Parts: sequence; structure tokens; C-alpha cells
Amino acid sequence: MLCAVTGCGNPKAKRFWCTKHYQRWLKYGDPLGRPKPTTAERFWSKVNKDGPVPSNRPELGKCFVWTRGTTDGYGSFFPGDDSGRHSMRAHVWAWEQKNGPVPEGLEPDHLCRNTLCIRLTHLELVTHRENVLRSQGSVWQVRAARTHCLRNHPYDEVNTYWRPEGGRICRACRRKQYHERKDIE
Repeated sequence: MLCAVTGCGNPKAKRFWCTKHYQRWLKYGDPLGRPKPTTAERFWSKVNKDGPVPSNRPELGKCFVWTRGTTDGYGSFFPGDDSGRHSMRAHVWAWEQKNGPVPEGLEPDHLCRNTLCIRLTHLELVTHRENVLRSQGSVWQVRAARTHCLRNHPYDEVNTYWRPEGGRICRACRRKQYHERKDIE
């Protein structure tokens, strides 16, 4: 007698199945083995929903913390589906499953300041500039907060030159540098 699983062709060992399918039935309750988990099931198995409450925003509630691989301090997830994507940030994958693709020029910002958090209520879409300015201890944040240049000239409407590529320069200092270069030449 042959194994009862269609297409197997091995001789029957116990019950109706060959040894391989019998062992699968004992272990998983199904002679074909454990069903492959969906991408979402794999993703959520790597998340601790009992994370810390952010001290900066306790009203947000507990973080959902990514517990597996990381890249640059952010959760890293390989969807392994037909999307053709390789490894991606876990919080971005979570956002896209609920809200669709992240629009061009925007990125999810962690309101809780926990880069391993993937809870959607802790994420907000912002521009990269806004995300960096919100970060703690950012050089941009420190420079944007300055009210005077290094020579103590005020950054006001009259004395501030806004560069086309971004950033600002003190007009008084710029004038001084121009005249110093002219004197050298």
C-alpha cells in the first residue's frame, strides 16, 4: 500500500501515511506539515506590543517594539513576498500595510522618539528636513535655533542672506569676507 497523500508514492508505514507524512501529522496535526505563515504573521511575530511608554509623549501609550534585526538603529524586515523588495525598515512596512505607499518626499517620523517602535499612532509623515529638525541633538536643530552669527551679528530680516541651496549667511560677515578677499588680490 502507498501513502494516502496525493503524489507521494512512498510505502505506507502507519495509519494511512508514509513515515514522513506520519511524522508531520504527529508534530503539526496535518500530514502536509505546518502551513507557511503569511508575511503579516511573520512581521507581527517579531513585535513586542508591551513596550515602554515614551517619556516625551506618554499620551501616545505603549510602543510596539521591533525585536529582531536592525539597521542603523531602525527595525529591519525582509518581506519575502512578490513585491520584489529586499530588506526595508519595519516601521515603513507597517505604515504601508495600513496606509499604502509613503508619498514621495515624505517619511514616517517617530513621535515617541523610539526608532524601534512600529506603532502607527506613534508615526507621522513629514519631510526629511522636518524629521531631522525634530530629532534630539541635531546639528540642524542647533543651527536653526541660533539668533546671532559667530561674530554676534543678529540673524534678522535685514542681515540674513538665504542661500538658494539652503541655509543662511550673515550679510555683515559676507561683506567683510568679500572686502578682505579684494584687499588680498
